[in-house]
Amino acid sequence: MPNSDAAEQMIAALGVEHLTDMDAARVEAVRALARAVDADPFNASLWRQYREAVEVLMPDGGHSDELDELYRDLLTPVRHAED
Repeated sequence: MPNSDAAEQMIAALGVEHLTDMDAARVEAVRALARAVDADPFNASLWRQYREAVEVLMPDGGHSDELDELYRDLLTPVRHAED
């Protein structure tokens, strides 16, 4: 699953119960970074920024069972880690 799809699932799961109008810029940052990671999956800097942006959106640092599962989906294995 592309990171952009996984990010949309996470955003939908967070929904109105957690996200407010104040989170709009953060949501867009996650979306943009997910697309960037999909386009350049070997860029470690993008992955770091993406993970940090996702964590900012997650309630309690992302420690709920449902959100943990979505977050694990976002952390797809890095191919060719030596690169």
